[in-house]
Amino acid sequence: MELCCSHLYEEFGESVTEWNSVGDWFECKCVDFEFILVGKLLGRQTGLSTLQLLEIWKLEDVVDIIGLRNEFYLFRFSSESDFRRVWSSGPFFMDQQCLVLKKWWPDFDPERESMSFAQVWVRLPQLPLKYWEPEVVLQVANTIGQPIKFDRTTEDGRDLIRFCVEVNLNLPLPLGAKIHDGEEGFWWQRFKYEIPYLCYFCGCMSHEIKSCRWAAMKQNENQRESSSFTYGPWVLAPTQQAKPNLFSPHMSLRYVCWSPAPSPWVKLNFDGSYKRRASRSGAGGLLRGAEGHFIAAFVMPLVAVNDPLVAEAWGLWHGLQLAFRLQIQCIWIEGDSRLMMEMVNDLREPQSEVKSLVEECQSLLKQFKGWVARHEYREANQSADHLANLAVYADECEEWYKEPPPSLIPLLQDDLMGRLSPRLVL
Repeated sequence: MELCCSHLYEEFGESVTEWNSVGDWFECKCVDFEFILVGKLLGRQTGLSTLQLLEIWKLEDVVDIIGLRNEFYLFRFSSESDFRRVWSSGPFFMDQQCLVLKKWWPDFDPERESMSFAQVWVRLPQLPLKYWEPEVVLQVANTIGQPIKFDRTTEDGRDLIRFCVEVNLNLPLPLGAKIHDGEEGFWWQRFKYEIPYLCYFCGCMSHEIKSCRWAAMKQNENQRESSSFTYGPWVLAPTQQAKPNLFSPHMSLRYVCWSPAPSPWVKLNFDGSYKRRASRSGAGGLLRGAEGHFIAAFVMPLVAVNDPLVAEAWGLWHGLQLAFRLQIQCIWIEGDSRLMMEMVNDLREPQSEVKSLVEECQSLLKQFKGWVARHEYREANQSADHLANLAVYADECEEWYKEPPPSLIPLLQDDLMGRLSPRLVL
């Protein structure tokens, strides 16, 4: 297939190179495949509007473009900065068409490849401010697909959150998701997708309703009624160019996991929990050896404590007491309260409500030959979080030695296997 770009030379100078065949292109360019993207054009089959695409990309250097079968295109960038900017900014929409991109790979074959995944921007209209937390938004994004990046925008004069996820083009796009609010129920959050078209019958992004085989089948059965469509224009939002600033200027997606302390250290993970509606709180924690083997665990229900920071402090105190009784020499402490870790390390003045507990913990730490106290993300502290939640509804303090409580075993196994959990971090 020949892609003629001669009409672009006057407008863009040397920014586009014309090739008559795939063979010519590879013969000339086979030395370097580093900055190549494969593109698939979805939607109206009218060919790629190269002029419009280059206006969107605003490249700084030369790009070679060649058309292949089945609406596939190859893009070879001369500049790494152009390559990375285009790769991180897709997908691109032009006149009811969608160009999805993937990095080129040696076995690419336009006859067999389907390009069934694409990056799509999603908006969360009318999301209550109490849910504007990175962890909540990440959980919502995971219900749609693989999160890529986060951003903010405005709609009708209001700020709202948007994020980019990788979705399967052949599966229906979710209309919304439940955001659970502890014991108070849930909030139904609807989604709006920044795409120019969608099949209003099956909810897939790979085609429009006029090309939907499921809609055709229903029409043949006289069962198709527009009033019964679940999808419609209300799930679409105006497309806009991805912004360089994300959900936070320096926020990125990382995968974290629990890891054992180096020998001869013993790791203490602790946590505190406060259930406002039940007016109950508790603390929990566990000790594990250098290879991750279980040593001991505890739950500690708390009376008249209505502050999660105080619950955290009690969890640390009880964990240190337990480690001291077991004659542990070197203790490696991890908790998911950054504030608590900063106070223990004398990086911040202890708050009045926990000052006495923090000072007592610091006094206990002096009894060990060595100690380290560091903050860890909640996703890597799930075993301690589970114990703290158990403590909230426990009748009395309880400790386990050698054998953990049954409900903790799956989490311990996940930790030993290094199970990764997504986390938005600064």
